[in-house]
Amino acid sequence: MIRREPVVVLLLTGALLTACTPAPSAPRASDPVSSAAPATSAPDPDAIRDVDFGSLTFTWDTLGVQYPVKLSDGAAQVEDPYYQQTATFRLGEPTYSDANGDGLIDAAVPLQFEAGNGIMKNWFLWLAQPDAPDAPQQIVFPIASGARCADAVSGVEAIDGGFRVHEVMRDAIESTAACAQVGTMERTRDIGAEGDGTADGSWPVTLDGEGFGGYCPVKVITEGERAPAQGRVGPSDAAPQTSASGEKLFTPIQHYPFLQPEGWMLTGFLPDEPVDDSVVCVWVEKS
Repeated sequence: MIRREPVVVLLLTGALLTACTPAPSAPRASDPVSSAAPATSAPDPDAIRDVDFGSLTFTWDTLGVQYPVKLSDGAAQVEDPYYQQTATFRLGEPTYSDANGDGLIDAAVPLQFEAGNGIMKNWFLWLAQPDAPDAPQQIVFPIASGARCADAVSGVEAIDGGFRVHEVMRDAIESTAACAQVGTMERTRDIGAEGDGTADGSWPVTLDGEGFGGYCPVKVITEGERAPAQGRVGPSDAAPQTSASGEKLFTPIQHYPFLQPEGWMLTGFLPDEPVDDSVVCVWVEKS
């Protein structure tokens, strides 16, 4: 039975004051306190497979000039600021794999450019975002690039840890030949992503951690110089350093046809056991 304190009514100068029942005391330390946090659902690891890339905006790069391309039904016509003519863009079929080890499936998405006699097809990494499943973010550096009178891409496939890029390159001698001559140097590169999971804070990287995982030109004919392994996998002080160690033969490389951020230069060194004109591309700060 609950015992109530008596209610006392006082009349003071015509005012009615009522003394109420005392307030309940504060809970004791021994009283149970609920610590359960609100339940949150884990992000769907395959959410990116439902994204309509044919309606998203890509960042395209024509010889270092970047601009947005808003697709509609997988296509667009946009004024290219470099060539100053209308370019037609067409979306290809995405390939899916977890590129950065966060447990969410990402995508490698091809986009083809056509303007005049120029044709180029680039593959871009789109990273899934745990807090926005329907809004993946594009890393602007293409992981593969094929073009008329240049290198070719024969395929991009999903592998454990990222993507495998199959390329046919024009080697150091073929790169100086006539446009009609196709390359003969076949190579594969295994690519993932490193960084904070956002597009601005992530970079494509070779899965061995040694180099930049974006499009990587071959070496030129001239010889380079030996130096300790150095460089980053992306053009930023926040990007990881190359995992390579020891002395490397650094060499000039063919033209890199995309934006090189101010203060940075893409260069490369030969693998320890070179089998062709491939290099390990790394970014170094200009002195």
